[in-house]
Amino acid sequence: MTRAAERGLNVSKPWGDSSPYDVTVEAAGTFLRVQVKSTDYKGRTGYACNFKPSYGTLPYRADQLDFFAAYVIPMDVWYIIPVNVPLRLTGTLLLNPRMKGQRYQRYIEA
Repeated sequence: MTRAAERGLNVSKPWGDSSPYDVTVEAAGTFLRVQVKSTDYKGRTGYACNFKPSYGTLPYRADQLDFFAAYVIPMDVWYIIPVNVPLRLTGTLLLNPRMKGQRYQRYIEA
């Protein structure tokens, strides 16, 4: 939330746990729903980040949110990933900010 506000975006947090997104960001009258994820679990080829809801087994749907903000804790790096990217996959992405040509490199600090 702080990083988005520093970039001039208005940030709001829904009341309670009833929304599938954690925050909304607004710029020029457009609101975007963001689900925040984080990881510090290092596998062989990167940090594994789970993009499945913690409250159930049903995956997020593209009509519920617009972006995932994934934070790789040990590297202090944010990925801003459109919702349709993780939903096409199994629910877990391997994020490796140091690896050149990594599949998700274009989303680093996007």
